Amino acid sequence: MFFFRKTPLAEAFNGKVDIHNHLLPGIDDGAPNLKTSIELLKSYDELGIHKIIATPHTLGKKHPNTKESIANAHDILSKSLEQNQLGHINLKFASEYMIDEDFEPFLKTPENLLTFADKYILIEMSYLGKSQNFETVLFELQSQGYQPILAHPERYLYLKDDYENYLNNGVKFQLNALATVGYYGAKVKENALHLLDKEYYTFIGTDIHHQRHVEAFKKGKVSKKVFNKIMALSENNQKLW
Repeated sequence: MFFFRKTPLAEAFNGKVDIHNHLLPGIDDGAPNLKTSIELLKSYDELGIHKIIATPHTLGKKHPNTKESIANAHDILSKSLEQNQLGHINLKFASEYMIDEDFEPFLKTPENLLTFADKYILIEMSYLGKSQNFETVLFELQSQGYQPILAHPERYLYLKDDYENYLNNGVKFQLNALATVGYYGAKVKENALHLLDKEYYTFIGTDIHHQRHVEAFKKGKVSKKVFNKIMALSENNQKLW
């Protein structure tokens, strides 16, 4: 019997940029307070991840974040880095936008959108079914010069027949790293590896919300083939910095 050595997933992020996480304190379902944010950042430090773009949810009435609320949470955390021996951490912010009817007002006030470099914007939809206005919003965003990045497409199992169409229409895909080690279940893992093998992804993020995610991230291991593909995606993340 042959045993193939696997590579730690976290190694692919050492010295790279994490473009998707929920580390800002008290504004979504990620870190509930400043203490937790600092604890999570200390874990990032141990993993060698020193460039981070925080992406809290902007999601209707559940997480009704604004440009101001996110900037304020970022400011609070940034001011605490030095006193917690984390002054070498580079922390920026954007947002992860749920595409539904509550997003449409942003199309009329695009100056309120928080994006990555060169107008890349991180978007998501429900895990239960596609947003009815998804194609319309995509068209409007692209018409205004934005480059949509669809977060964790592997988790939208109902999109099976739509992936290639979205790619052909200019949508970039962002892989959740933990999907490759089965954190979200066997079906999502299978889908993630399938999309990875087809080279559908451009970017990768941790989507870390809490310490359980961190521990799974630290323990996760992947085949050398998968690791090499993930490394290529983590290199691409620098484009968004």
